Amino acid sequence: MIRKLVKKWTKNNGISVLISAQNEEKIIRMCVESFLEFGDEIIIVTNGSTDGTIGICKELEKKYPQIVRHYDKPALPDLYQNRAYALSKAKYKWVMRGDADYVAYNDEDGKRSIQSLRKRILKTNTIFPTAFFLEQVNIYYRINMTGISKKFREKQRDGKFTGHFVPETYAGYMSRIYLNTPLLKFIRQGRTEGVRFPKLYKQIFIDQPYWFHVTLKAKKDLFYRSERTNWRELGDYNTYPYLQDYIEKNTLVYKYSTSENEAIEQYMKDDVLPYLKEYDESKNYPYPQRILNEIESGYFS
Repeated sequence: MIRKLVKKWTKNNGISVLISAQNEEKIIRMCVESFLEFGDEIIIVTNGSTDGTIGICKELEKKYPQIVRHYDKPALPDLYQNRAYALSKAKYKWVMRGDADYVAYNDEDGKRSIQSLRKRILKTNTIFPTAFFLEQVNIYYRINMTGISKKFREKQRDGKFTGHFVPETYAGYMSRIYLNTPLLKFIRQGRTEGVRFPKLYKQIFIDQPYWFHVTLKAKKDLFYRSERTNWRELGDYNTYPYLQDYIEKNTLVYKYSTSENEAIEQYMKDDVLPYLKEYDESKNYPYPQRILNEIESGYFS
C-alpha cells in the first residue's frame, strides 16, 4: 500500500507540457516547436477544431514521436476538462498549463530562453504542492498589437472595466507550472480555469517572461472566443450543448438582437479595437526570434 502511494505521489523529474487547442492553425506549429527543448513530453488536446489545427497536430506527432502526443476530444466542452484529460496522460514531476498560442524564447537569449526556465524548474526540490507564477507578453489580433492599460479604460457601475482586457504583460499572477501530485486537479474558476486548493500551493514568482502569448485570430474567431468564455461560465450545457447553440439562441437574441455578422462587427468596434495599441519592443520585451523570422517572411501579413 505504501509503495503504491509513493509511486502515485512521485514521478520522474521532468516536465509535461499540456497544450489545449481549438482553431489555432496559424500559430500552433510555432508554439509546439518552441517548447520542444522545454518539455519531456508535449500533450496536445484539441476540442473539435474546424480549421487545419488537427492536421498540423498529427504532423507534429509524426515528426516528433518521442515528445509530442495528440488527442482530439471534441466532446469535452470546457477548458478545465481539456486540462484534466491532458493531465491524466502526464508522466512527469512537473506540469505546465500551456496554450496553443504561446511562442517561447529559445537560444537567442540565454537568460530568457525556455531552456533556462527548464533548468530552474528541474532544480526545484520539493514534495509540497508548488506553483510557478510567470509573466507573459500579450500580442492580440495582429502581430504588432497589444492591449492598453486599465487606467485608460472606463469603469462601469458593476465595477468592471469596459472592453476586452488584454494587458501588455500578465505580471506575476498567472500560475502556469505545478508540481504533479494527486492534489493537482483543474477546475472551473468563474470565467476561467485554475487548480483546486490554490492556497495550499507554495508560490514561486518569476519576474520575467519566457514566452509571448500570441492571439492572432480573425474577427469571427475573436467573437467566438469571447462568447465561448461566457458559455463556459454559464455552464448550462443542457440548454446550450454547443457553443453555436449559445450564440444563436442567447448572444444574438438577447445581447445584440441582430445577425451574426453585424454582432461580430459591433463586438470589434465596441469591445476590442478601442482597447488595442501598437506593441513597442523598445518599451517592453523583444519578440522571440522565431516570431521575428516569420514577420520578415511575411507570414503574419
